Amino acid sequence: MSIIDQLKLTQEQRPAELSPEQRLRHKMCEALNKQLAAAIHDAGEGRPYERYEIEEVENPETGEIEQRKVKKRFTRWWWLGDNGSYFFSLRYGGKPIEIKPKKTSIEVADEKQLVDAIKALQEAIKAGELDTPLKKAADARRAQFAKRSAKSAGQAA
Repeated sequence: MSIIDQLKLTQEQRPAELSPEQRLRHKMCEALNKQLAAAIHDAGEGRPYERYEIEEVENPETGEIEQRKVKKRFTRWWWLGDNGSYFFSLRYGGKPIEIKPKKTSIEVADEKQLVDAIKALQEAIKAGELDTPLKKAADARRAQFAKRSAKSAGQAA
């Protein structure tokens, strides 16, 4: 039996483009992955989480492009409340998203439950349960940029 015959072959082709909902879901899941990594780190390590990315920078002496590990700013979407519980707020564009009407945060007892809550949110996003609140947040952010650009265009004229 040949190696190719051992593979499961199909006629499925990659879609030309993701739908706006799929793109938004992917963006939120990526952001939640960063929050999840920080929550897991904080729960297990006992020291603050620091986020790094690899950036390409030009060496001023040689002119060559080099890769460098750079510390990035990281904002946690959770906080410790006065009652000892943790609260997690799903955010888009720096603003909390209403998961349900007038409900913007999730309350959990400890860091272990915080990790579970973030994983549950990821599953809900992948299942499309939060498409409406995400679309509303994205539209509000887009309107904010449109208003800002209209204002700057008015000042330039």
